[in-house]
Amino acid sequence: MEPEEWLDGRDEDPILISMREGYMPAKSRELKVARKNVLDRPTTRRSMSTLDTNSLPNLKATVLSQEKRICDLENKLSQYTNGTA
Repeated sequence: MEPEEWLDGRDEDPILISMREGYMPAKSRELKVARKNVLDRPTTRRSMSTLDTNSLPNLKATVLSQEKRICDLENKLSQYTNGTA
């Protein structure tokens, strides 16, 4: 039932499932990435000597952000692999 139907006064019993056998997650779970990876963008090759010194803090922040994201994704993957998620 949709929320609009309920607001219009319709009422139905909830859909119930048996928990007797316990919860078994689907085997075909697919890990989806919502954000694009910054490493997928085409880049131009530049030496460190040609980099603008103002871009270094941004580069460091991007690397730290990506490291955290990779760590989070590895933890999620580990949970799915171990069946704890």
